Amino acid sequence: MSNKPYLTREKIDTLLKQGIKKRDFEDQIGFFCTDQGYVYKSDKSFDELANDEICYIPEYYDETDENGLLEDVATYTKLDFMELCDNIKWRAVFVYEGVDWQYPETYYDEIDWEELEEFETQNKSK
Repeated sequence: MSNKPYLTREKIDTLLKQGIKKRDFEDQIGFFCTDQGYVYKSDKSFDELANDEICYIPEYYDETDENGLLEDVATYTKLDFMELCDNIKWRAVFVYEGVDWQYPETYYDEIDWEELEEFETQNKSK
C-alpha cells in the first residue's frame, strides 16, 4: 500500500488558487530525485492506480508568475497514460514505469514500438 496521498487535479487546483511557491508545492506533494531528475511519481503499480489519480508530474512541469507562485502544473493520471498509448495497456504500463524526468509524450515518441512489440511477441511464444 502506498504512503503517498491520493492526488487529484482538484487538490492541485486548490493549491494553485491558494498561491504556492514551487519549492513548497514540491515538498507538500512529495517530489523526489530519480536517476535523471526531480519528479513526483506514485509508488503504486499501474494496476493499483485510480483512473483520475495523478501518478506523475515531470521535472519541468510548472509555469510561475512574477512572484514565483505556481500558475499551472503539468500532471498525468492513469487515464492520461492510457490515452497517450491509444488505450493499449501494456504500452501505458511501459511508459508509466519508464518515465523518470521527462514528459510522457517525449518518452513515448522515443520508443521503437515496432521493435518492442516484436520482442514482446517472441517472449510470449517461449
